[in-house]
Amino acid sequence: MVRNPEYCSTVDVADWLGIDINANTDPNTTMVENFIMDNEDVIDDETGHTWLTKRQYTETFNVSDIYDYGRGMYLPIKHHDIKPWSAADGDLFELWDGQKWVVQTIDEPVDTFVNFDKDKGAIHIRGYIYTIIRKSRFRFTYRYGGTREVVDGQTIPRDIKKACKLLTCIDILSRDFKMSQIAYGGEGNVDKASMIDKWEKQVKKIIWNKSEILTVY
Repeated sequence: MVRNPEYCSTVDVADWLGIDINANTDPNTTMVENFIMDNEDVIDDETGHTWLTKRQYTETFNVSDIYDYGRGMYLPIKHHDIKPWSAADGDLFELWDGQKWVVQTIDEPVDTFVNFDKDKGAIHIRGYIYTIIRKSRFRFTYRYGGTREVVDGQTIPRDIKKACKLLTCIDILSRDFKMSQIAYGGEGNVDKASMIDKWEKQVKKIIWNKSEILTVY
């Protein structure tokens, strides 16, 4: 499947910079879209979360000594806002049998063998508390992401959209073009260095506010 930009668009970037972006400009549409997708990954890596439509993650777990009676063995996965379980979309629960990973069948809805706390990002497994194999016993592949706050139907928060847009504008201003559409220097024109510095500070603040804080115990 071909990936497309989601956090912002070439139109957003063009409007912010006040330039034209199309297949024949420098930068062109393809170049800016690649900048955007690169910056989506940067934002996801630095926040520890994603607002992309499809993002999948695989984690391996040892057998835990924490057992919540009534729910099962507690495994704290890295991400929250887990998507509803769907084997058709690539979600997997695998068990190491000593020689290979064996895919386990999970009923839908998941309410028996494995229980997902979708919002908090936690998995509970019934059984296996006294299993002999304890290292790298379980492997999960799951989809996650999104936001709990939807404003006017928008699933990409406005600040994340702005961060991606500013990062993309920084990419554009950080390279030289043969026929630049942006006027640098002189009265009334853009001071590139100060503009980049200002945008970087805004992006850092947004990413800090949206970053995940993981508690390890």
